[in-house]
Amino acid sequence: MAVETVAETLAEPCLATCSVPYWAADVRGLVDGYGRGHRDAVAEIKASDSAMWAEAVRRGHAVVRSPSYALCERRGEPDRAERAQAHERRMGLAS
Repeated sequence: MAVETVAETLAEPCLATCSVPYWAADVRGLVDGYGRGHRDAVAEIKASDSAMWAEAVRRGHAVVRSPSYALCERRGEPDRAERAQAHERRMGLAS
């Protein structure tokens, strides 16, 4: 039997001391798995957030594009609708 250095002894697999080769691969695998799961979850959340915000912006644009006097016209208040149209023209919001 050859005399080995302490470093060589510790580098070899050894169940008694639970040295690197026996448990490091499992730990690395767990860490990699958790990391992949976390990255996937973050990507999924970002995708759903961007879809949600796109829908919110689309709805907001639809509301903004509708004239403010449209509700007055639907309620049968033409004088109020005319005042709203005049105000929009003064503010430069309508042509």
